[in-house]
Amino acid sequence: MRDMRCIYKDSNFQKIAKTFLEKVKKNQKCSWSDFKKVFLTLSNDSCPICAKDLDDFDDTDHYRPKSLYKFLECCYENYMVMCSKCNRNLKNDYFPLDKNSIDNLKNENIDIKKFFDNEKYRDEINSRLEREKPLLVNPCKDNIFELFEIRFCFIKKYGGVTLIYPNSNLNKNSYEYRKAICSIRTYKLNNLKISIRLKIMKRTSDKLKNFAIATKIYQQNKNKENFSELIRELSKLHRVDYLEEMDKV
Repeated sequence: MRDMRCIYKDSNFQKIAKTFLEKVKKNQKCSWSDFKKVFLTLSNDSCPICAKDLDDFDDTDHYRPKSLYKFLECCYENYMVMCSKCNRNLKNDYFPLDKNSIDNLKNENIDIKKFFDNEKYRDEINSRLEREKPLLVNPCKDNIFELFEIRFCFIKKYGGVTLIYPNSNLNKNSYEYRKAICSIRTYKLNNLKISIRLKIMKRTSDKLKNFAIATKIYQQNKNKENFSELIRELSKLHRVDYLEEMDKV
């Protein structure tokens, strides 16, 4: 998991946000992919939830699903980058609120034009949103260090595996504890089987990246020794062997 709270202070993000808002106020249309590049840069090209490597095919997600909060579809403060597994397979339109939430704006008919044009009205709606108590973590706004702690599990064949648990300092009757638990269960953050699979994928991805770099160096310098060594490593990544290793987990 990655702390993304710095994003709203980033100068590049602010420039994009300014242009983005001008477009929205002009035609009520938005392209949340405008923010993708700066999100990827600040997340170090990894999913802020599960730490999986991201690429251009992964998603700029709506933290509060646009299917439930239509008026937030063009609100950039509702955006976050996620891998497609966390976004589409695990979260999707799931957005639980705590039992002690004071307000609930799901499926409420909010005037979208007024929300963007009228500052007083927007502040009123934002105040209501703050009274909601979402049970899914938002790395762009939440202090993940207060919610979670990391524990390491050593598996002989795979080495160290990282699992995420609720922070042991949290009161088990608190909203923060319920939020941590719900986030972990939703995104399967302490599932040992999934963590090992991610480690296998990361190890394979790293070897392929090294091979690509070595290929470029070989083309430039004709360094056959390093290239031959990586060819031998790559031969160990036969697709069938890789899939068999994943199935054994």
